[in-house]
Amino acid sequence: MKPEHRKYYNKLLAEREYLQQMIQLEEGERVELSTASETGDEVDVSVVANLREYTITRVDQDRQRLRLVEEALQRIEEGEYGYCLNCGQPISPKRLEALPWARYCVKCQELKERGLLKEEEETEEDMATG
Repeated sequence: MKPEHRKYYNKLLAEREYLQQMIQLEEGERVELSTASETGDEVDVSVVANLREYTITRVDQDRQRLRLVEEALQRIEEGEYGYCLNCGQPISPKRLEALPWARYCVKCQELKERGLLKEEEETEEDMATG
């Protein structure tokens, strides 16, 4: 591992641990909501259904971000971290500081957001900021 990547590696490890904990908690919530009684008035049933859907979405987003974190950790270990997966140019340290799991430089990320950059599986890298 390159010495300049140590701080990103530590941030990624912390993010991985946080996401694993969140996924576990959210899965517990999902299970609780799935066993919630469907009895009650229409509003109660609707609220429980909306909470279920929201929890499923959060779990999916956290799993997707966890995958991005795992990929970034692997790139560090392989010595390929910090370079855009599309154009191969270095990703700015400022961007890596904000999103240590960033896969693309700012220019290629903008192309991706405009639908001009294709990838195998659609990821939402910027959801990580939310």
